[in-house]
Amino acid sequence: MKKYMQSIAYRRLLLLAACMVMSASIGCGKRDGPQRFSRQGAITFNGQSVGKGEIIFSPDRSKGASGPGATVTFEDGTYRTRKGKGTLSGPHLVEISGYDGNSAAKDPNREPHPWGNTLFENYRVEIEFPAENSTHDFNVTE
Repeated sequence: MKKYMQSIAYRRLLLLAACMVMSASIGCGKRDGPQRFSRQGAITFNGQSVGKGEIIFSPDRSKGASGPGATVTFEDGTYRTRKGKGTLSGPHLVEISGYDGNSAAKDPNREPHPWGNTLFENYRVEIEFPAENSTHDFNVTE
């Protein structure tokens, strides 16, 4: 559990550092960077709504994409990026971790994550986002 929390903290630190570098390169306080688009949708696991979780959207650099990524926490099986903090268009790598939202541990020998028992971690998918606000649902299966 502690190692998992450290890996999330490390990814967030890298994302923050990348955002700071991007901010410095386009000018502090300016809003003339690359256009971001709102993303929203449902998150299901084996056809059931996921209680809580996190999605990390990263431009797919292996396909020539660049720019800032986005991280979204979600509840009740739906996600929505914050206004002005969505994703760029183009190819992205998406990583999702999902939890049941239940604070009671299923395994008495293991404490649950603060968001509940782990349903899945680090589910990865590639997606091409359009240059417009869009809806995309993710259905994770075992």
